[in-house]
Amino acid sequence: AGLTLLVIHAFRMPAFFVLAGFFAAMMRERRGGWGYSRDRSHRIGLVLIIAWLTLYPLVRLAFDYATRRNAGAPSAEAMSAAATDVLVSPWSDPSLAHFWFLYYLLWLYAVSLLAIAISRMVPRGPREAVSRTCATLLVGARQRLLVPLLVTATWLTLLPMRGPIIETPHTFSLNLRVLAVYAVFFGAGWAMYVYRGMIDKLQAKAWRRLGLGAIAMLAYLVLTIM
Repeated sequence: AGLTLLVIHAFRMPAFFVLAGFFAAMMRERRGGWGYSRDRSHRIGLVLIIAWLTLYPLVRLAFDYATRRNAGAPSAEAMSAAATDVLVSPWSDPSLAHFWFLYYLLWLYAVSLLAIAISRMVPRGPREAVSRTCATLLVGARQRLLVPLLVTATWLTLLPMRGPIIETPHTFSLNLRVLAVYAVFFGAGWAMYVYRGMIDKLQAKAWRRLGLGAIAMLAYLVLTIM
């Protein structure tokens, strides 16, 4: 179970933020800045608020019950005590619990809007030069440099982590280390929408890439356990 958890934890949230970045770019292109902001506020922000208010007490109940059972309390007694605590103060000691990824996604939406606003202040010449460079890396002649660049970017953002896995934040206080890690994946997804020819190139050698990913995952497991 522990090994399975390590494998899943290594890719599930990075993959989620790649997809989130891809569809965020699509929404931004189709609806513009204000439409993008409204849509994400409703579909992510409002969902986060409703889900947290509804489910956080249940999450507290489950963890409280498990803690009491682990300490040796009988099942009925543990459930009664946990339910009493939650009913008295359902939202005390608030934390993000399992909803942290939606909270950080909202921050990345805000960062994307800020990045777009800043890019518009850059003169047209340098902006077009950056666009050509990105196109060359993602779908052009220098595409082979993309993997080393992404590996370097993820490596640099993982260096501040306190362990061999990406930290899972639970407090409402923004963890910049975690935001930086997932910003790389969000940005990669955004770029995949802008330069959609990249998807066809990835699909062409999908099985080879999957095999290399499996080998890398095995190396990751060995290094983590050691």
